[in-house]
Amino acid sequence: LISPLDLRESIFRKLYFDKKIEEIIEAKLATEKFDLVHFESYYTSFYISERLKKYNTRLLFGTENIENKTYKNYVEYIAPFLLKPIFNIEVSKIKKEEEKLLKDADIVIAVTNSEAQIINKLTNNKCFVVENGVDLDYFRFVPKKAFRLTEKNILFVGNFSYFPNIDAVKYFYNRVFKHVKISNIKFTIIGKKSEKISFINDKRVVKINYVCDIKNEYQKADVFVAPIRIGGGTNFKILEAMASGTPVITFSKRVKELGLENDYDIVTVENEIEFREKLEKLLEDEEFAQKIAKNARKTIEKNYSWETIGNKLYKIWKEQI
Repeated sequence: LISPLDLRESIFRKLYFDKKIEEIIEAKLATEKFDLVHFESYYTSFYISERLKKYNTRLLFGTENIENKTYKNYVEYIAPFLLKPIFNIEVSKIKKEEEKLLKDADIVIAVTNSEAQIINKLTNNKCFVVENGVDLDYFRFVPKKAFRLTEKNILFVGNFSYFPNIDAVKYFYNRVFKHVKISNIKFTIIGKKSEKISFINDKRVVKINYVCDIKNEYQKADVFVAPIRIGGGTNFKILEAMASGTPVITFSKRVKELGLENDYDIVTVENEIEFREKLEKLLEDEEFAQKIAKNARKTIEKNYSWETIGNKLYKIWKEQI
């Protein structure tokens, strides 16, 4: 039997909230002194509650997206027409739960200024911003020794359990890759559940479910593409590719808050025609590609190292307890 409460809960609360885990967290707070508990992402934030606040512990919600907006985009652009009403009901549940959690948290952190502004208006409290970062020791800059005279390698990396990545690959393959006027190219797709990319049957496309060391794949690629159209936050893979010496091409709206400059440390586009033209330039113009790669590494070192981002997060923790 399904209780009325079950019908009010989103699918994500049903999947990610476990009463036993809540009891474990509460038992820990009851027996030890914690100044702050950091819940990272919407999917762990279901444990933020008045039940935990009674232990005089500050509860921090670290957002990675505004999730209800991501799923609203899914309904608008991807969901089958006949299922849209059902999915819209689910989006309403997600929105209601997410907004309550943001209000219940003592501290909220966003990864972009625009998302922080949305949260500020909702909660009437300051939302801090801590951007995503990169491990510079792991993702080392490796200059391209020489442009490959044979096959050019275009890379995409993403988890295909996450629907915006499926949409991105479908968009890029159909609207950009198939129309590139360079004959000897390869599109390498790496990510968990890459079998979901079954709609592509092309000998120039390589689908890999898992690799032992992703940094080697960045180093082997001539260009990293990030054709993400749906969702918020910041794509970690963009920062990883930039750190590794692989030039990145993406939509301008995906990186507008990263402080990047088009044709300096990244290549940004507005539509599929620009995407194809700029991609061809990166693949054929060695000097241009090397300039983008070198400047990108400098930007990452200055603004997005783990040390820089970690210090910013630590400062917030320290000031809020």
